[in-house]
Amino acid sequence: MAKISVIVPVYNIKNYIGRCLKSIVEQSLQEIEIIVVNDGSKDESSCIVEDFAKVDRRITVVDKQNGGLSSARNAGLDVATGEYILHIDGDDWIEQGCLEALYQKAMMDDLDVVVSDYWKDYDNGSKIYITDMPKGQGDIIDGQMWLEYFFARKATQSVFNKLVKRGLYSNVRHPEHISMGEDLATIPRVLYKAQRIGKLNKAYYRYIQRVGSIVNSVSSENTDKTINSLLAAFNVLQEFFCRKPEIVEQLEKYRIAQVAIFIFTPQIKKNSVLMQQLQGEYINTNRTTDIRYSTGRVSFYSNILKKVPSSHILSLLQLINYALYMIYNKWK
Repeated sequence: MAKISVIVPVYNIKNYIGRCLKSIVEQSLQEIEIIVVNDGSKDESSCIVEDFAKVDRRITVVDKQNGGLSSARNAGLDVATGEYILHIDGDDWIEQGCLEALYQKAMMDDLDVVVSDYWKDYDNGSKIYITDMPKGQGDIIDGQMWLEYFFARKATQSVFNKLVKRGLYSNVRHPEHISMGEDLATIPRVLYKAQRIGKLNKAYYRYIQRVGSIVNSVSSENTDKTINSLLAAFNVLQEFFCRKPEIVEQLEKYRIAQVAIFIFTPQIKKNSVLMQQLQGEYINTNRTTDIRYSTGRVSFYSNILKKVPSSHILSLLQLINYALYMIYNKWK
């Protein structure tokens, strides 16, 4: 049995998949299986994948009709045999020593999950170090504690920087009806089942912020679709935790905080029926509930609205926010 099953979904990323697979096959940890799921690519991605598979017997190629990221990840889980699972998106890559460091940490502390930090890489060459679950390397927590960190925004729902024991995915799959927020709908359900979660205080994963990727394609044209997908992710979690009212309460606060991000995102269309409904809900809930927001900017706006809960004030804040956005992008 392989020590790690690395699952790589691929869809029309011919300019990236070669770098991704090269970073995996050259890892110092050799006892791995690499499951590449070709999700109906129409470019040369599949040819690049096949070339790698011809020279490395650890690579298994799964060809399927296009069904989206979650569908591809599930197809990989269905054939995975490794002790642990690691998801790597086909347009990203990992640094040398990543798999060995994660696996050694899992073995040393008998962990169900190993969480690591990661890099966000931008097209202009800049990069940001993202700290996930900022605990000491010797600290072990369980799924309940991880949820507390998550709600306190000290832990992320990102799937790609977490080495997960394969058994935790039993009866849990990535929701295929969700096009954005798949990680949000999946990782809390998976990690809640874990008894021992540890932290590796180093970043090996390079999360590429490319134009045209799913997370960077939100616009005024697809606002409702994007937000409905996000709300569907919360519905999945609320159904899973329905017998835990204290968790459902925290989920509702987290949902409002995520909605607030969209409300103050300049390129998001604000005049749809759905957005008008969510803006009213946000104002009312923010006024009566203590909510932890993700950024200082949104927290500042929300504090003003807590004191003056008015749709007119919200519109004014959105206008100011848009002006600052335009000035920043002009000067950047």
